[in-house]
Amino acid sequence: MTKFSDLISQGIAEFRYTPILQSIPNQCPICKAYNNVYSLANDTHMSVLDDGRYVITGHAIRDKRNFDQFLCSEFWGAMNFIDSGMGAPCSFFYRNNLMGHYDILNGDTVYILEETPEVPVNGINSVTMACPDSVCCIGTAVPESLKVLTTDGDITHIQECFNKTDIAKALNEDLHICGTNWIMINLSTGPHVVSIGKKKTYIL
Repeated sequence: MTKFSDLISQGIAEFRYTPILQSIPNQCPICKAYNNVYSLANDTHMSVLDDGRYVITGHAIRDKRNFDQFLCSEFWGAMNFIDSGMGAPCSFFYRNNLMGHYDILNGDTVYILEETPEVPVNGINSVTMACPDSVCCIGTAVPESLKVLTTDGDITHIQECFNKTDIAKALNEDLHICGTNWIMINLSTGPHVVSIGKKKTYIL
């Protein structure tokens, strides 16, 4: 059996290593904030790549569904992210105009974040979505009717928001829709809009 290392030495395959950790401690305020608060909860680390993108590394990212929950949580283990004034990781990213996605770097699963335009283009952060048929709460895969998100049981309020340029803004501004702080995030299953709440976090 031919090993991958043999293919590399024969010039058939190629492995490119991307430097992540810098020899000089990172002074980036976003990385420092993440590493001082969120990294303590699951032993992850944020760095800046040479091209200016941010990358989160660590074994915790291998379990994407679990890391999805971490991204949308204001509490993780014994840690309370609200006390830090930063809230859930996805809220912190959103406030800093960052949109993330899972990727592979140096053979490991990572979460890469890129700056997004402050003015949405073709949908918030250049992401368009079809309105889902149901909603889930963080920590459970059991879908619920979209009616639970409305004050009058009329799901057309939600459907109309997904026709807007800025979906999250439309959900936040519609008085018929429950949930607060709707934001866009890329999870392991693709782009979603989530509402981070004290009692429930909804995922559309």
